[in-house]
Amino acid sequence: MAGRDTILNALQVAAIATILKTEFEPAVQRLDPTFSGGFSAVHTWVYQRKDKIFLEDSFFKEKRHDPRVEGAVVTKFRNYYRKLRLANPARPPATGSLVDVLVPPATALQLYEDDVQDLLRAQVPGQDNDAYQTRLKDMWLGLHDDMRAQYDRNVKIPALSATVNRKTLTTNLGTALDVLCRDASLGGMMALSFFAFRDSNGEIDFIRCDGRLDDFTVQFGAEDKEKNAIETFRRAWRNYADTIIPSHTPRSSTSSPLQTVIIPRNSQNIPVFPSMDLRTVTPFALKSAMLQYMEAAWIHSRGPLCAMPWGDIAQHPADFYDTETYDFMCFDRAALDDPSRSFPLAATLIERCGIDSRSPFTFMSDSTSRTPHTSTSSRVAAVHAQEQADRVWDVTRETSAPSRASFSTSAIPPSADAIDSDLGTSATAVQTLTYFAHSHKLPPSTEAYHSAGEATSMLGTPFTNGHTGGKRAHEEGGPINARLCHDDLPAKHGGRHLATKSGITGHRRTNAVMKKAPIKGGNKNKPRGLLKMAWGTFLRAMKFNPLNTL
Repeated sequence: MAGRDTILNALQVAAIATILKTEFEPAVQRLDPTFSGGFSAVHTWVYQRKDKIFLEDSFFKEKRHDPRVEGAVVTKFRNYYRKLRLANPARPPATGSLVDVLVPPATALQLYEDDVQDLLRAQVPGQDNDAYQTRLKDMWLGLHDDMRAQYDRNVKIPALSATVNRKTLTTNLGTALDVLCRDASLGGMMALSFFAFRDSNGEIDFIRCDGRLDDFTVQFGAEDKEKNAIETFRRAWRNYADTIIPSHTPRSSTSSPLQTVIIPRNSQNIPVFPSMDLRTVTPFALKSAMLQYMEAAWIHSRGPLCAMPWGDIAQHPADFYDTETYDFMCFDRAALDDPSRSFPLAATLIERCGIDSRSPFTFMSDSTSRTPHTSTSSRVAAVHAQEQADRVWDVTRETSAPSRASFSTSAIPPSADAIDSDLGTSATAVQTLTYFAHSHKLPPSTEAYHSAGEATSMLGTPFTNGHTGGKRAHEEGGPINARLCHDDLPAKHGGRHLATKSGITGHRRTNAVMKKAPIKGGNKNKPRGLLKMAWGTFLRAMKFNPLNTL
């Protein structure tokens, strides 16, 4: 026997092993379920399949007339039958499980076929089932060993094998009903069976199986009256099944709340994926766990104040995490609704990102990320805000001594209290205040515009129309307030002041302006007090909310 095994090469052995598992085992369960007939019960099937192998399989075509190779193939079938019989001792049919007969366990090849059947149908023209099966086996054997091992593991997960099992049920039950209807002991029958189940989206779907007296009998439902009767029954059956069959997945993933899951952390305080039994967990509970784990990983790396941009991460993953190390991650929430995607991902997360993982998944920190961690619309606003911040810093650097240039580059203006403590010169604060009035393009009629005008006039700095002054500053290429256009300054705020010279602060004040300024509180002879009051007036008029800016 060992000698015969050496006759076949590795590729031939692998091809026969696939046929034994995916075709021969179901045939034995159908032809000799009690193992009472011996190998003779499947002898005809084996020799027909053997001939087909040597005609179609590329690994055997050259050995078609080699009796040694043909004998080795038949021996493989005999040994496998003996193995099945030892593992399943003979038992009376009455005690056997109907599930074992109609729905034998799904195989890894069947799961793979379910994933690639659309591609196979496109590659194999017409209805050539033999060419289809040959192409399927070639693709299966061409898979990497790790991929085939993953399919072997997926077979044990009911949520992943349910679709394949239902297809097997449809095929086997249809055959069984035909056998029953044509058995002479039953006197001739017709049969029609409906099965209802929930698909991966939680919607009710159907399986229909017919049993007929012979192959020439037309199926029920061919005529219009029969079609209407079946459709009426289907609607009633759908409504009934929808109230009875438990819903393990939400109707709408956006409207149903997630199930709360505790996300553990390792010794480095990094969130890790929780351990769970994938054989019993529901698809909805699994998706809830994955979404909350990903949210926890985001908060760990980026903090709780910035919402997680799911769409950007899904479209540009390399901007947010190491896609070479974590190439298995998926942030497409719609894809996670599909158990065929979510369960394999969960198995990988448990293995690669669990509590015992040496390098669980993390996002890149904000400083190392290649792009802002905001949504597309927020990203535009953030870029604009950064441009504002850079311009403010240029103004501050130009108009203050280097040791006093302590104004933050953030686009959020400081509070009035911060003016008193952080800014060293009144000119810096005034010009920064003027800049914010320009950058927000305040119309001359707005309260904030006049408040800014009054505030800047307190300190003798002309406040100009943002459109005119901003345009001139841009054209001349200097700091935004180096050459302020003073023509638009309202007369009540000081009339036509001379523009500040480039590099010189606007600290000069006139008595007329100081007298007209509506000073309330503070010491008018102390620049810090004036600045504090001026800035507070401007912010109140703007109703500035820093959180909304970013």
